[in-house]
Amino acid sequence: MSQQIPTHYAQQFSEGVQLTAQQTDTRLRGAVRVEPVDSADREFFDYIGKSSMTEREGRHAKTVLTDTPHTRRMVTTKTYDKSDGIDKRDESRVLNKPINGYTRSYAGAANRQTDQVIIDSALATAYTGVDGTTPTSFDSDFQIAHNSQALTLAKVIEARKKLIAAENDRTQPWYFAYGSEQMEDLLNNTTVTSIDYNSVKMLATGEINNFLGFTWIQTELLAVATSVRSCLAWVQDALLLGITDDVTGDVSRRNDLNNMLQLHWEMDIGATRMSEVGVVEIQCSE
Repeated sequence: MSQQIPTHYAQQFSEGVQLTAQQTDTRLRGAVRVEPVDSADREFFDYIGKSSMTEREGRHAKTVLTDTPHTRRMVTTKTYDKSDGIDKRDESRVLNKPINGYTRSYAGAANRQTDQVIIDSALATAYTGVDGTTPTSFDSDFQIAHNSQALTLAKVIEARKKLIAAENDRTQPWYFAYGSEQMEDLLNNTTVTSIDYNSVKMLATGEINNFLGFTWIQTELLAVATSVRSCLAWVQDALLLGITDDVTGDVSRRNDLNNMLQLHWEMDIGATRMSEVGVVEIQCSE
């Protein structure tokens, strides 16, 4: 149960309970393929690879059958939860009831965890094969090295080129995830912020929405190693979020703990990279 609740006793508190600065929404869930996972803690997703045709030799030739390539990916889900309690006597001593603040905080935690699971899966080892036991590493050809440079226009163009050269589906949305420092890097680039070059006019809002064919998503959850942040560019179907149980919340009384009010949030999710040619890592020095 929460040991922090006494700090909100009425004699010490004069305004409503507020959340500290934090990401409360999920920014990546709508940018990936989302599928239910119905069988225990794992599910297999199949997709059909690239086929080629053969030249027919002569009239009345026999039909030539060729195998159509099939590939499958395994998604393993894990349970994430958050629980806390408010003692019965604390409820009567608190001027501003913190329940709404707790529920918003827990929902925010679930949304951030969802984004983190998606981000981690983008560059992690994917598991393929009939039974999901074949490890498939991220393709280093789709990594743009930092070269001791921040995010540059050249890097964005190179990421776009890699996705185009791999013949990714142009009818799907393409996304670019970046951190606040990468936004600063681009806003300091006079070419990017030029009205003649960029109809988005980033200087007016200080944000990027759509640029060079990407929908841009700001998040501070991207991995950072030795002052190098791994930004991501991807095609929507190249990342998959599997959901066994979506986010649920519950507020109930615990008779075994003197009628304490318990708040409990949980979800069961997992993610995987579906394509080695649909995700690009863009390393940026910070």
